This record gives sequence, C-alpha cells and structure tokens, in this order.
Amino acid sequence: MRTVVAQARCALAVLAALVTVPVAAQAATAAPAAPPADRFRPEEVTRYLETEMRSQYIPGLAVAVIRDGAPYWMGCYGFANLEHSVPVHPDTVFESGSIGKQFTAMSVMVLVADGRLDLDASIRTYLPEAPASWSKVTLRHLLNHTSGLTMPQLDPAREYRDEDILRLAYAMPPSVPPGRRWQYSSIGYDLAAIIVTRVSGEFYGEVLAKRVFAPLGMLTARVINSRDIVRNRAAGYDHTPEGYKNASQGSMSMNATGDGSVYLSVLDYVQWEKGLRTRALLPPRLWAEILRPAPLAGGKSYPYGFGWFLHETPDLGPIWEHEGSSSGFRADIQRFERDGVTFVIMMNSSTADAGKLLQGVAARYDSRYAPPAHPIVDRLPTLTRAAESALHRLADGELGPADFPDTAPDGVRVAMAMFRGRLNEVGDCGPLEVYEEQDAGDRNDRRYRASCRHGVLEASVTADSGGHVYWLRTEVISALDEPLVD
Repeated sequence: MRTVVAQARCALAVLAALVTVPVAAQAATAAPAAPPADRFRPEEVTRYLETEMRSQYIPGLAVAVIRDGAPYWMGCYGFANLEHSVPVHPDTVFESGSIGKQFTAMSVMVLVADGRLDLDASIRTYLPEAPASWSKVTLRHLLNHTSGLTMPQLDPAREYRDEDILRLAYAMPPSVPPGRRWQYSSIGYDLAAIIVTRVSGEFYGEVLAKRVFAPLGMLTARVINSRDIVRNRAAGYDHTPEGYKNASQGSMSMNATGDGSVYLSVLDYVQWEKGLRTRALLPPRLWAEILRPAPLAGGKSYPYGFGWFLHETPDLGPIWEHEGSSSGFRADIQRFERDGVTFVIMMNSSTADAGKLLQGVAARYDSRYAPPAHPIVDRLPTLTRAAESALHRLADGELGPADFPDTAPDGVRVAMAMFRGRLNEVGDCGPLEVYEEQDAGDRNDRRYRASCRHGVLEASVTADSGGHVYWLRTEVISALDEPLVD
C-alpha cells in the first residue's frame, strides 16, 4: 500500500514539476528528444527496482526519467526513514555525494562570469600563501582533476576550518606537474569551494543558493548542514550482518566541503536538468568550458569536464554522467544529450550499486542506453600481466598503503579489505580480458573482466606504461556482458 501511495505522489509530482526556468541568451541546440520506447512499462521498472532493493538491502530510493527538461516518469520506493516508517516521496531530500561537484563548479563559473575569477590564473592569485610549487596550478586544473595535488588525510569526524584544510593541503607536495595526469582527487573541489568563499566574501553554499538554486527553482537544494531542521530529509543507512544501522554523520565542516556536499531531491534535479538543457545562468562560452575535456600534456585529453564525465559515442552522441556516494547515500546520473533524455537515481544506502540500478531503468526505457559490454583488443598485455599480479597479491593480503602512496593509508586499508572480500566471494578466476581503457596522461585506466568459479569479477586498474599499478578496485557483477557502469 505504501508503494502505491508513494507512486501516486510521484505521478502528481511529474505534473507539478512542469515549470519554467530562466534561459541563457543562447539556448543549447539539440535534436528533439527521441520518443519513449514502446516497451517502457512502469510496472516492469517497479518490479526490477523492488527486486534489486531486496537483494541490495536498499531502504529507499527515488528515480526520475527526464525528457527535454521535463519529467517523463518518476518512481518512489521504500523508506526515507526506517525508524519512523516514512516513505520516500518525490520531495525526499538525499545527500548528493560527488554529484555535488557539478554545483561547486557552477559556484566557480558564476564568479568567472562576473570577472572575479580566472580559470587559467594561478590559484596563488587567490591563495597567495600557497606553496611556490603550486604556482602553475589553476582553477581549471582543480575542476578537471589534473592539478597533480594530493588529497591530505582528513578525519571525517573532526571539525576543520578552511584554514586547517589549506594548511594540511599545503603540506602535501604535488605528485606530478599540473596537466600531466588525470587523477580523480576531491581536494581540487575542496580548494575551489574555499576560493569561492574567499573571493566572494560569503560561504560558497550561499553563492549557490543565490546564484544557482534560487534562479533555477531548486527549492530544497542546499549545502549540507547536519544541525539544521531540513524538511523531508532522508536518513542514511549501512547494512551490516546485524541488520540496518544508522550511517555515521561525520562533522559539520566535513559534511559541507566542496567535493560533494549538497542536499537534493529528484524534483530539484528536474529543475537542474532544465537549466542544463537550456544552458541557463552562464554565457555559451562558459558552458563550453564546463564541457571541454580535460587537456593533458602532449596534446592529449581526458573525458572529464567540470564535474562531469563526458563520453562521445557513435550511436548515442554525447553522454554526460557522474555518480555520488557519501556516508549512507548513493546516487547516479546519466544524460543522453542528443536525445534529450536524462536518468537520475538517489538512495539512502551506503553500499548499493546506484549505477547498476540506473542502467536497469535506462535499459527498460530504451535498450540502446544500456548496450551489452564486449572485450576489446588488448594493446598493452604488459599492463594486463601487471594487473593479474596485483590481484594475486590482493588475494594473498599483500597489498597495503606502501603500494598506493597517492592515497591516504587508512583509506587504502579499508579499500583493500573490501576489494579482497570481493575476490574471495567469486573464487578462482580465469584470464582477464580488457573491456575499457582510457589514456590518463602518464598512466592508463583499464577495466577488466573475468569468469570466476562463483561469479564474474570486474577489476578497474590504473597503471603506468612500465606496469606499475597505482590503484585497483574490484566489483562482483552478474555477467561478462553486463553494461559498463562508471
């Protein structure tokens, strides 16, 4: 009965969300949206999601399909709060995780539009006390993960002032010169938010509230403040062998950093999608900067803009996507720009595979949006041998902080324990096959898959041309041809 009521509210929200937002002087040009697939059946999507929620122990989720900037279909399932049996509604507010990087980037860009920030000026223009070794690092480098700066180890339970984060960041020497390597690192967005606060004279969250959320009609979007009374806020959960537990809250300051600390509902995201579709708030030249792949040394580039992974596909055109995770929450977004179709999902689970669920919804809307994966030619077998060696060391418990100096030691220990557990789950595996690769400058990002005794293993590995492995992660997936999920 609760699902029926929640679904009715979602259906009403589809009508209520049909409002207008300001458009830029020159709106984006795009082909009309493809008609929804004849096979799309909400009841089939509901069965799929409810099955996955049971198997992945997801308390609640909200999902939306958006066409041409307007809601086409929404679904609300499960509970926003288990203790009070509050169902998920379309206005349930979830934590964004790294999806919030899109908004931190926008707080920068509105100040660029004002002439108060310069994407290509040294960040020492705005942080003059920064080390001399940072003199060639720019805001552009921060926003597209090419700064070469290393994430300091921060305690999520501790309170930090901006000055504290800066002091710890300044103590970390750059790992490589800026522009040489693409390497995902949240410190760039933390620093970008601090710069916005310093230059504007007000907290970057206030800049977002005034310059982005209010103009776009994002009525409940805001930077996280765990002490405030926030209507319709979902509780975040971990699932343990003892059952559901409340996810740790973390400190107020660590919940409000620029790396992804936004409260959002799917209704807020519909309004944001309208702004994306019309290229609102900024002139066209600045939207072009947001959507420019990250330039790398030697004329290379990496398909990441400002807060978006950017993929060009021959059949579907440009695809923008990003996932987000925070304590107790997962989210994922995919935008099929040419067709004008966007999928967004938000949930209050710390361990759920949001990308898999979103792909399942997309496939049931149009099978083109979730094509089966296939192996590709292995151009660099040396890297594959290095990946196999690293996985054997992981299985034997030999990988630790010394193997991954770019990552905080405590984070390495937690991650390796989790990834080793997944290896143990699938048992002995056959040879690795390459399913995806991306040149990241002086390193190569690869995704492998292998058939194993008790399932299918997916391994994501970052290595250099000499075969030195800088990071790896494992996932257990359902089939070798399961669609690739970022």
